[in-house]
Amino acid sequence: MKKGFTLIELLVVIAILGMIALITTPIIINIINDSKDKALENQKSVIISAARTYAADNSEVLAGSESTCINISQLQQKGYLSVDDIKNPKTKDNLDGSVRVTYQENNNKYNYIYNQNQCDE
Repeated sequence: MKKGFTLIELLVVIAILGMIALITTPIIINIINDSKDKALENQKSVIISAARTYAADNSEVLAGSESTCINISQLQQKGYLSVDDIKNPKTKDNLDGSVRVTYQENNNKYNYIYNQNQCDE
C-alpha cells in the first residue's frame, strides 16, 4: 500500500486554502483599518482631554474670548502631552493640529473640537 497524497489531492487542498485566503483577506484588512480609525479617534480624545486640563490650569487662556485655539505643540511644550504619545496610527506620523475652544453662552460651557490644522493665534 502506498503512503502519501496524490497530486490531485494536494492541488485540491491548495485550492481550498487559496479560496479561504481570498475570502478572509479583505475582512482582516477591514478589521485592521477600523482599529486604526478607532485608535485615531482615541488620540483625538487624548488631545482634547489635555487641552481641557491645560485650559483649566491656565484660565487666562479662555478669559475674555468667545473662541481660542490651543496647538498640540503648546500642549507638548507645557508637558500636557508626550511627543511619543501623539501619532497618527495610519501613517505613523506625529499629529500636528490644534483644539478650538469655543464658549457657548446659552449653555454656559466650553466646547473643545479637534482640528487637523494648527491655528495661527
